[in-house]
Formats: sequence, C-alpha cells, structure tokens
Amino acid sequence: MNTAWLRHWRNAYRREPLPAFVLTVGLVDAGLGGLSQQGSLAVVGLGAVAAAIALRQWQRRPRKPLKLHRPRSLPHRPARPVLMPLNKPQSPEP
Repeated sequence: MNTAWLRHWRNAYRREPLPAFVLTVGLVDAGLGGLSQQGSLAVVGLGAVAAAIALRQWQRRPRKPLKLHRPRSLPHRPARPVLMPLNKPQSPEP
C-alpha cells in the first residue's frame, strides 16, 4: 500500500471509527470466505460492508437545525414600584 492510501485510511478511522471498523471486519470476512470457499462467510462479510456503508451515509446526512426559542426581552421599566431609600435623612445640625 502506498502512503496516500494509508493516510486516507487513518483519517477515516479517526473521523468515523465505527463505520470504518465494521467495514474492515466485513472486508476481512468476505476475503476469508472467498478464499476458503465458504460462501456463507463471504455473504456475511459483504453484508457487513453494506451495513458499514449505510451507517456512514446515515451519519453524514445533513441534520435539521434545532429550533431555538426566541429570547424574551426584559421590560423597559420595572414592574414593581421603586422602593424608597433606606437611609435616614440627615437632620440639620443646630
């Protein structure tokens, strides 16, 4: 394998680890089933490859944006009346 193929495979594993793992398992199963003349293992491997491709497509589909509630603004004037000051008025000195 050349370096570009390995780099592509490594990036695929980092971005989407589950579909890449299922794809690898499916390819190994299909290869072993084809070489050892076991059709059922080859069919299971091809099914895993198809499932990995479908999973990858499902994960990469565009998502609908979440509807965010519009923020409520505060009233321009306070709802309660302003409280009177708590400090005592200073009496004039004699």
